[in-house]
Amino acid sequence: ALVDECYRMGDRTLYLRLPNFHGADVRQLQTCLNILGFSCGEADGYYGAYTESAVKQFQESQGALADGMCFQDTFDAIERLHHVWAGKPAAGPHPMGGMGFARAANVLESTRLSITGEDPISRNVAGRIWNLASATTEQSGMELVSSHNDYRPDDAAL
Repeated sequence: ALVDECYRMGDRTLYLRLPNFHGADVRQLQTCLNILGFSCGEADGYYGAYTESAVKQFQESQGALADGMCFQDTFDAIERLHHVWAGKPAAGPHPMGGMGFARAANVLESTRLSITGEDPISRNVAGRIWNLASATTEQSGMELVSSHNDYRPDDAAL
């Protein structure tokens, strides 16, 4: 945990995963996004679903691919707006978006779904989808199947 507090914004790529990225760099990103008007809730230092949503909104506003993943291009775009956010307080409260995540959690908890991929790229995508579902709710009915041979016919497949 102490190591995570040593990171500054832009030191590492940030994206939604379990366990969540956390630390000073995430808190700084959240503060910048809140000041810039892309609300991600309180700056708690955890890269969760609301932070990802705010990053996507920011990326879209910049005309970039809105994938919610903070690579160097996203950090550079935020840094170009340094004059807008530097030294300014993030006026609150910071509403945490609509009920989209609550609805997604409800669907994920009430649906049984198995997901896999047949090649490295599709397995990577399947892993990311499973990661997002697990980050949305711990009771997700989604199962990441390691190979097509592990698929059980009673499961829904994606």
